[in-house]
This record gives sequence, C-alpha cells and structure tokens, in this order.
Amino acid sequence: MKVSELTNDGTNPVAKRGKLTLKLREILNLIEIYQKEGGVIHRDNAEKMDSLKDFIHNVVKEDKE
Repeated sequence: MKVSELTNDGTNPVAKRGKLTLKLREILNLIEIYQKEGGVIHRDNAEKMDSLKDFIHNVVKEDKE
C-alpha cells in the first residue's frame, strides 16, 4: 500500500468504507425487521424510513461495484 492511499490519521479509507457499509447493512436489516414485525410507524416517519432505506441500498450497491 502506498502512503498516498492512507488518510491523514494513517488509516485506509477503503477499509473505513467497508466498515461503514457493514453498519449500514445492519441498520437496513433492523429497519426491515421492525417493519415486518408490524412496528407502527407514523406516515411521515415511514416516508423518512423509506428514504433512508433507499439511501442505504444505493451506498451498499456502489460499494459492491
């Protein structure tokens, strides 16, 4: 690995992105479980949750490419 591939704190940004993707997948799974379990979600919050799910799907999809 080249020094130019590291961030200022000496960590690899690709590794950080991988950890972020894993956390986003965990969040997405929790949202989906909550919705399947019949969690009552106010309509405004449901729209926000759907938007968040779409965002997470896009980030995870980009990370795979």
